[in-house]
Amino acid sequence: MKNIYILLIRSNTSVSRAINLMTGAQYTHASIAYDEELNSLCSFARRNTYTYLPAGLIHEDLRKGSFARYPTMPCILLNLPVPDIAYERIRNKLEKMLSEKESYRYFIRGLISCRLGIESHKDKHYFCSHFVSHILETEGDIPLPKPPSLMHPQDLLLLPGTAPLYEGDILGLIHWQKLNALKNGATV
Repeated sequence: MKNIYILLIRSNTSVSRAINLMTGAQYTHASIAYDEELNSLCSFARRNTYTYLPAGLIHEDLRKGSFARYPTMPCILLNLPVPDIAYERIRNKLEKMLSEKESYRYFIRGLISCRLGIESHKDKHYFCSHFVSHILETEGDIPLPKPPSLMHPQDLLLLPGTAPLYEGDILGLIHWQKLNALKNGATV
């Protein structure tokens, strides 16, 4: 068994605040990684820190972009054990998608359909929780409580086998990672 990591956050952006207001969800954005250091963290989001568009598949860095702009945004890091073969499929799929990231787009219509409870699909178009859920279901054989296009970030907390590793804010997560690296003998 190996671990996949899911990071859920609630940023201070106007879109995140609107989602939080409409849904009451504690977390409004989801990302996925296949390494504990979160160097492989990716999601569907804005490509520029200060503008909402363009948006699509991005590699996320806890020390840059919106994370650096809002270091006190609440987050939870989840660990999801998966069989080795599923881990390899997830890793390979994420690496392949990131190598072609310019061909992927943010699925605004899908986000609206999700809010209305209507399944919606368009090739190479996702929103954050749709993307994470799609990867987990298709590559990891993880059973979901509903179709990927209807999954909200908050729904990822309910996946069987997930365990919280850290809950707090982004800045605290960065410090937590450094402490873990030191405990494991790595240099920071």
